[in-house]
Amino acid sequence: RWDVISASVDDRPPAERGLAALGEGQKTIPKSRYSSIDCFISTSCLNQDKFNDVECVVDAEAKQKLLDDGIDDRLATHIAHLFIRDPLVVFHEKLEQDNATNNDHFENLQSTNWNTVRFKVPPVNQDNIQWRVEFRSMELNLTDFENAAHTVFVMLLTRSIVSEGLNFYMPISYVDTNMKRAHSRSAVRREKFWVRQNKFKQDGECEAEPQLVEMTLGELINGDGSGFVGLNQCIRRHLDLLDCTGDTRAHIERYLDFIGKRASGELPTTAEWIRNFVLAHPEYKKDSAVSQKINYDLLKLCLEVSHGDVE
Repeated sequence: RWDVISASVDDRPPAERGLAALGEGQKTIPKSRYSSIDCFISTSCLNQDKFNDVECVVDAEAKQKLLDDGIDDRLATHIAHLFIRDPLVVFHEKLEQDNATNNDHFENLQSTNWNTVRFKVPPVNQDNIQWRVEFRSMELNLTDFENAAHTVFVMLLTRSIVSEGLNFYMPISYVDTNMKRAHSRSAVRREKFWVRQNKFKQDGECEAEPQLVEMTLGELINGDGSGFVGLNQCIRRHLDLLDCTGDTRAHIERYLDFIGKRASGELPTTAEWIRNFVLAHPEYKKDSAVSQKINYDLLKLCLEVSHGDVE
């Protein structure tokens, strides 16, 4: 679905897509406004300049303004990159605003740049809301349990990265490659993805070259049995450090077990489950035509699964 949505909101004219000559003030923009990220923005020494190895087109005037006002180069690049797009929706009643007390003008642009990760600024005059990072690439699943499992997995992984100083940085171009591979059919079982092998703290960490290897998603999540510590194992190490036990740990382990089995292919993804249903439907004639009856039966079953009437 990611590529479908990406294309549906891709408002770049042919020139910006590199298909025609550029006009005055136009730039070639490599990606849709709905895409994977184009740059890392952390000022940590772990984030080496060379990792931002894909073109990140910016609005030069906006970037210079940000730099002049004391914003560091990486964050200025990210914000100025947002300003290469036009707002998709503008409300007449919100055209005139006091930008010192309301950031709707900025949010109108920020919220129509849909990336795999979004860096969110605090609202004006709301001290209870801080800087946030939004993880946006996951698809909604059919059941509360699945959605909770993915949410808990991501949250605990971020806590593990922060607390243990794990280093997963690699060139953005490899991240883009992973994103493309993830769209192929049954990618969970059939594709391999780039990952940084030397992710734990070490001497000279900031200058360390990333040791990049290709792994299946099952190996990445569960470990490869040859020394690579999987993401589930990283989370469990973090929980051990927190002395997380009892009912709470048992509940979390159910989520991690589910994530591990889905990554290994032992449990099908929602997409694979849907394909299998269509292929097995008595009305399907192996001609790529999904009839109204098949659609109805599929949606009825999805509703029953969501409500817990069918496991």
